[in-house]
Amino acid sequence: TTRQDDRSYLSASAISIQGLRVADTDSSFPTIAPLLEARWEPARAILGGRLRARGSAVFLSRSESQTTPGAPGIDSGRASVELDWRRSITTAAGLRISPFILARGDIYAVRDLPALGTNPRSASLARGFGVAGMDLSFPFFRQVNGATVILEPLAQLAIGNRARADGRIPNEDSTIFEFDSTNLFRVNRSPGFDLYEGGNRLNLGGRASISLPDGRGGNILLGQSFRSTFDPTIPGRTGLGDTRSDYIFAVEATPLTGLTLFARSRLSNNDLSVHRLEAGADLAFARAGGYVRYLREEQSPSGQPIEDLDFRGEVFVTSRWGFSVYGVRDLAAGSWRQRDFGIVYRDDCTRLEVVYKHSETFNRALGPTESFVIRLTLATLGNSGYGR
Repeated sequence: TTRQDDRSYLSASAISIQGLRVADTDSSFPTIAPLLEARWEPARAILGGRLRARGSAVFLSRSESQTTPGAPGIDSGRASVELDWRRSITTAAGLRISPFILARGDIYAVRDLPALGTNPRSASLARGFGVAGMDLSFPFFRQVNGATVILEPLAQLAIGNRARADGRIPNEDSTIFEFDSTNLFRVNRSPGFDLYEGGNRLNLGGRASISLPDGRGGNILLGQSFRSTFDPTIPGRTGLGDTRSDYIFAVEATPLTGLTLFARSRLSNNDLSVHRLEAGADLAFARAGGYVRYLREEQSPSGQPIEDLDFRGEVFVTSRWGFSVYGVRDLAAGSWRQRDFGIVYRDDCTRLEVVYKHSETFNRALGPTESFVIRLTLATLGNSGYGR
C-alpha cells in the first residue's frame, strides 16, 4: 500500500519469495514483512538548499539456513533514518558548486546467528554514517555551424567516516554492487543499506556532448574515483575499493532520428583491459522498433563470468499488422535462454499480441517450457495477459 503527495511518500509491503531453480530451498528464502519506506521534504528551503528526510524499516525471517541444511535461518531487522541536504550555486563565471551533507543512522537486530565459539547467537547493533562535500562543474559552451558543443570538467569531493565491516550484519540488499557511469558521482554508490561506501573520496571526470537542432547528437564521459585508504567492505570485483579505481567510460550517440547507440565499460586502472562492457542500440521508427543489448562481465555478483545477448524487435508490414521477436542468448554457454515470436495487431485504442514462447529457464524439475500467450493492451487500462 502506498500514500504519496507533493512532499511526502509512504509505502508498506509484505513479500514472500519462491525459487525457480532446481537447487532452491524456499525455506531458506526470507519472508519480508513488513517493509516500510518513507520520504519527506519541507516546502521551504533550509539554509538555502533542499532537505530530504528518509526512513526505512524491514524485518526478514527464515526458517532454514542458506548454507547449513536443517539449521535455523538468520532473522534480521533494520531501521534507518537519513537526512540529505544539498544546495546549488552558480557563480558569475559559470562555475557550478553544489555542497551537500548526508547523515544516516542504522539499528539492526539479528538472531539465530551461527554458533561460533562463545559468540552470542543474537545481537543488537547501531551504526552511523556521515559525509560532507561538494560537486564542482565548469561547463564550456560553443556554437559550431548550428551545433551546440559542451565540454564539462567534473569533480566531487566527499569527506566522511569509514565504513567498518561487521560479520554479524548479513548483506541482504547490496549484493548487486556495480560501479559504472550511472553512479560515478553518487555520494554513496551502494545500492542498499547493508553496505555503505564511506571514507574520503575524490571523483574526477570529464563530459563532452554535441547536439544538433534536429535531435541528433552524442556525448562521452570518462572518470575515475580516488580514496584515501583501501575499503575492504566494497566487493573487489567492482574495481572501486582500491585507492585508485578502475576507469569508467561511457558513450552515447544518435546518428539519425530514431536510432540511439550506446556503450558503457569499466577498464582496468593498470592495463586498460575491459572488466565490464555493455553495448547496444535502441530503435524507434514508425513501423519498426526494438533494442539489442550485449553484456560481458568478467565477474558477476555470483562470481561467474557473463556474456549475454538480449534483443527485442517488431516490424509492421501494414499500419496495423506486424510481427515481433524476442530472444536471450547465453554466449558463454552457447545456448538460448528464451525465444519468442509473435503476431501483433494494433489500432488507436487496442494492441493485441499472440506470442509463442520457448524458455530454457528451468522451473524446478520441469525443464524447458513452451507456451502461447495472448496479451491485450488497452490505451486506457494498460496490460493484461493470459498464457497456457
